[in-house]
Amino acid sequence: MEMQGSLESKEYYAETKHLHKNYKIYEVDLSRENKDFEIGLKDSGIVAKELIIVQADSIAYIRLNAPKNDLITAFQNLKIENFEIREIYVTNTAGTGKLKIMLLW
Repeated sequence: MEMQGSLESKEYYAETKHLHKNYKIYEVDLSRENKDFEIGLKDSGIVAKELIIVQADSIAYIRLNAPKNDLITAFQNLKIENFEIREIYVTNTAGTGKLKIMLLW
């Protein structure tokens, strides 16, 4: 019996999403000046995997994990995924309102 055609080996990749079980919203007062203000994440023992800025009423910046790291502009709806976050440092001049940061792990 003769077989016609050929078999091809194909690799398929499926994207899997990690489902977070916990979250917490941290709030920073932007009406006062902050210079590398620690939000207290490392003291809580949390290691977040995702960050979302849910409110940014004034210009503010964050640094992730160490105050020597580069500043990131904290604008509303900023999302950082698949990154191990052990601490967040906030820097801003005195403005108005709040900065709310949602962390998921």
